[in-house]
Amino acid sequence: MTNSRSQRLLVDNSLIDNQASITELYQLPDFFKCIGSPTSAKVAYFIDMGVPSAEEFKFFETVCRNKGYYINLFQSFAQALI
Repeated sequence: MTNSRSQRLLVDNSLIDNQASITELYQLPDFFKCIGSPTSAKVAYFIDMGVPSAEEFKFFETVCRNKGYYINLFQSFAQALI
């Protein structure tokens, strides 16, 4: 992201088995830092809210915001693209 100067990032997590531990969810925002995502970027995170661990991703959203990333969880791909 650093080279492209992009300010928006879409993460599609809908096909992944969302079996992440709380520790893994806490460390996941470090991924954004690794790819060079600036904290000013807007991140749309698309997740299948029908899976049992979906509620835990609200914790992930809070952790991201506490680490300075502007992230929103979305239940539909169309909403995430807006």
